[in-house]
Amino acid sequence: MQPLQPELGHGLGPPGPLVEVRPGQPAPSPDLPLITDWLRDRLTDDNLTELPVDEQVAPKAERVRALELLDDLTTDMRPGLCHGDASPWNALAGPNNRWKLIDPRGMQGEPEYDAAVMAYKVGCLLPDPGAQSKIANAAQLDQGRLTAWATIVGAARV
Repeated sequence: MQPLQPELGHGLGPPGPLVEVRPGQPAPSPDLPLITDWLRDRLTDDNLTELPVDEQVAPKAERVRALELLDDLTTDMRPGLCHGDASPWNALAGPNNRWKLIDPRGMQGEPEYDAAVMAYKVGCLLPDPGAQSKIANAAQLDQGRLTAWATIVGAARV
């Protein structure tokens, strides 16, 4: 397997299924932390120091909006196994353009969260306004939920 290039549809062909996404696949342990708790901590911390290079804490209004979305998503969340750190650095491309995520943080969450993180991080490297939609389509995920998670991911400066 080769490391995934941060290009969608270039070099590797159109992305195949984004790992084997199984919405609702239970986490191997109910003791795994919830991604929503981790995000809530990041969004409420005015002095967050664990940030990507050259990033600053999001403005308060952006974080408040993200917290509202997080509350909305939490009401009908389908908690299952969540990678927690999806990024081009944690993905390998295998035969037939199938992507495999490696080095999981191991959380409970939704696959749309992982897809939103992947789209955000790919977008930081290679601006592609269609990345989120390509990933959602390839993984057969709910585009509306992915869009909401993407807003949260951006505000949390994941």
